[in-house]
Order: sequence, then structure tokens, then C-alpha cells
Amino acid sequence: MLADGELYQSAAALAGATYRAANPDAKIRMYVPEGAPTTVSFHEKCAHWDLVIIPFHFVQKKSGDRMTQLKPTAFAAAVKGCPPDKALLFADADTVCMKKIDLASYKEHALLGMGFMRQDANPKRWRLALRTTHDVRGDAYIPPRKRRPYINAGVVLCARAFLDVAEKIMALAYKSDFAHKPFQDQAVFYYAFCKYPARFAMLPPKLNYIVPAKQERIPADVEIAHVAGGIGKNIGPGSLHERLCKHGISAGSGFS
Repeated sequence: MLADGELYQSAAALAGATYRAANPDAKIRMYVPEGAPTTVSFHEKCAHWDLVIIPFHFVQKKSGDRMTQLKPTAFAAAVKGCPPDKALLFADADTVCMKKIDLASYKEHALLGMGFMRQDANPKRWRLALRTTHDVRGDAYIPPRKRRPYINAGVVLCARAFLDVAEKIMALAYKSDFAHKPFQDQAVFYYAFCKYPARFAMLPPKLNYIVPAKQERIPADVEIAHVAGGIGKNIGPGSLHERLCKHGISAGSGFS
């Protein structure tokens, strides 16, 4: 999980605590850019919930967008650091673990080099993202014959064998055409999803359930809820993400 900036670190620590409560044996890592400031509260929460803070090397290209470059770089670092016999779940800080995660049916394919993301079900996001990606003939252009359904990269499942694709995603993030795309880093992941179709498969919604606005009741089969929206809207003090996380933490073992 990427944890950059005070609000995202707070959200990541809360989210990490829900993953720990529901998955007591999992190794949970918080990826922080080298040299980035971290709060005392973040360190205290990570220590309490056994969340390991991992610094990673990051240099922002001046002409680019920080988040567009940051998440793919953190993702590549996480994939590189994943033991070769383990599956990796790279989740955004605005996610919440609702119950114990079962990766058994995906692990074999992940170890062979497959990556998994879910299809984005929001038609407005889909139309906006596809229109801008398809209209630009440059690094981000995708020919019609190679276009695939739009995805949400809030949760990515893979393994160390996916490192070659992860490093290509990181390199793409520094291309100028991706600097100001809608949904920032997600445009890069979508391009890779279309460019390397043999290396991706769909993740079921229960592993990245995108919570509709103002909905606090989550379906019973959901393992990871994603309160997408960002700072000031869906994460931070008093937010839905914070309320769901605190409920999960107080339950002691997820939401089931």
C-alpha cells in the first residue's frame, strides 16, 4: 500500500489495520517515498498493527504529475520485493478489508506472471477516460483494435513473476502523454492492460468493490471495499472510509 502525505498516511494506516484484523498472518507493507516526511501517529499505528514501513526510491520528473509517477513506482518496488512463491495484493489507501481474503484461486496464475484488476463499472469514468486516452496519438494512444474494457487499478493482484510488466508500467508513467490524463496513474495501468493483454485477467468485484456514493452498507460477499474519491471527499477525518475502517478494527477480525 502506498502511503504518501499526511492524510494518505493516516488513511493507509487505518486501512492497513483492517487488513491486519482480517488477515492476522499476512505481511502488510506501507510504501513511503525515500525522504518523504512521516508523522508520529503513522509510525505508532504501523507499530501497533504490525505494518512494515518500506522506503522506496522515487524522483519526480518535473514535467509530470506526481501521483501519475508515484503509484507505478511504488507498485514496481512492491512487486520486486515480493517473495517469488507468494502472491501480492497492492491496494490503495482508500480501501477497507471487510473479511479474510482468499487468493487461492488466483495464486497459481499470479505465480506464472499474470496480473489481475477489476473492470470499472462507472460509465461516466469509463467514457471520460476512454475518450481522452483514445484521442491522443502519442505515447498514450491505443488503436481501436487493442482497446479493452476500462479498469480500476485500486487493487492489483500479481506476484514477482509480473515484475517485467510492473517495470514497463513504471517507465510509462514518466512519458509526457500520461502527465495530465484523467485518473492519473490509472491511465498508465489501463494502457498496460491494453498493451499486454496476455498478462492480465479480470479481478472479481468482491476483491475491489467500488462503494457507491453515500452507501455504508457493503454486500456480505465483499472482501475489499474501495471508497474511491481521494482527499477531502472520501478519505480523511469523518469520512466514510474512516468510519468503515474503525468499524472493522473494533470488530477485531474484519466485518464478517
